[in-house]
Amino acid sequence: MRVLIVTNSQSGGGAEVIVNTLSMELSKLQELDIHTFYLKDTESAFWRFTAFFKMLYVIFKLKPKVIQSHLFFPSILSIFLSNFFSFKTQVVVHSISEIDSTNLGAKIAKYIYRKADMIVCISSKMLELAQVLFQKSTVCLINNPHDFKKYLRLSNTRVQLPASQYFVYVGRLTASKRVDQLIKAISKTKGDKKLIIVGDGEEKSNLKELALQQGVDENVYFLGRLSNPYPYIKNAKAMLLASEFEGYPNCLIEALGLGVPVITSNCQTGPAEILGVSYNDDSLRITNQKCIIFPVGDSCALGKAIESEEYLKAEPFILQGMVSHLSLKPIVTKYISAIKSLC
Repeated sequence: MRVLIVTNSQSGGGAEVIVNTLSMELSKLQELDIHTFYLKDTESAFWRFTAFFKMLYVIFKLKPKVIQSHLFFPSILSIFLSNFFSFKTQVVVHSISEIDSTNLGAKIAKYIYRKADMIVCISSKMLELAQVLFQKSTVCLINNPHDFKKYLRLSNTRVQLPASQYFVYVGRLTASKRVDQLIKAISKTKGDKKLIIVGDGEEKSNLKELALQQGVDENVYFLGRLSNPYPYIKNAKAMLLASEFEGYPNCLIEALGLGVPVITSNCQTGPAEILGVSYNDDSLRITNQKCIIFPVGDSCALGKAIESEEYLKAEPFILQGMVSHLSLKPIVTKYISAIKSLC
């Protein structure tokens, strides 16, 4: 069975990493003929226009039985083209922004995604929202796959750490990630706290300026996007996340998989589900595993979480056990079954 996996680009955020991992694992199977297509190969503002014709060509050439799409534009495009070709569409929803009814993109998706043959959500909360929004029986839950053995192997790579004791953030530097709150929290906590930021984005210059204004420019290290962030995660005191919204944040799962505790906002969706606590209790909480979750936008609670040092009591093997069900084999098996069910 020929399957075409489509997304925007080969590198970028967590969704792109998952696409690369999933396509590589599915390609190992003889029963599936996997092809991966990246729509964006230029920084031109017109890349979506050229991507349309490139995808047309790929469909004509490969004649796939199933197109699995990741992210908003690839999904809209594949569903539209399915009206003129005989392939089935499997849409993978990575962010709540695709199904949040107050979001413009979600209002578009509400009508177009409904025409997909299958909608895959990566968290239970997203599944609940999608079932209400799309009113389809073919909405299902499949979490993101993670190669924990690979994370561990890469984490043992020797690197020059800028500090011996530090917190870490890994992800895009965009407004919705609220990295500014992390910097402000570091500036307001007692002691000489350090923060390593791994990632790039449009907010990078603003965040550097903020660190300077807060007087912590020598305590906050901007390392840019790294192909191997795992040594920096493994040696951190804790992973920090202050996002306004997520899907099922990979950085938290990667940290837990390496036995590193997390301090995260209670954003929709992902963190509460990963930590096994309720979304509804929106207060500063320490979980049974000594991870910490705080209300979105509450920088005071974030500072208290950092200063509490409860996360230092976390047991690495317990943290790893929290995410062991997200390893490659069981997740890839679910994707195989889902793809076969379409045909």
